[in-house]
Amino acid sequence: GLTAKVKLRNAIIYGGIGIVSSSADAVVFLILMYVGGLNPLVSNAISVSIGITTSFVLNRNFNFKVYDHALRRALIFFAVGLCGLGLSQLILFVAACWGVEMFVAKLVSIVIVAGFQFLLNSLVSFGLNMKVG
Repeated sequence: GLTAKVKLRNAIIYGGIGIVSSSADAVVFLILMYVGGLNPLVSNAISVSIGITTSFVLNRNFNFKVYDHALRRALIFFAVGLCGLGLSQLILFVAACWGVEMFVAKLVSIVIVAGFQFLLNSLVSFGLNMKVG
């Protein structure tokens, strides 16, 4: 198994990559919603997809450095991302019902979803030994 030092290193790098991908997500959300005038949930779906893609590429190449079964790992990572998107959409929907400003809700959703996705991605997307046969 992985040593505690390696796990800590992965968590720290994941956090840094999370900041980059979450920033991309937030900026795209701001542009789509406030400049483009798109619906918040549509803006969120697009921006989260960009954040997931950014996160996968960076984590695969610079953090976990796991290159086998690229398509399978990508599909799992994106499935985890879609779960995160669902959670994010729920948070934005509830926030809208409560009259919370959408960008504040978006930032809260990024923090909550990031923790959820780290656990799933470290265990499933990059943690699985995908030997075939």
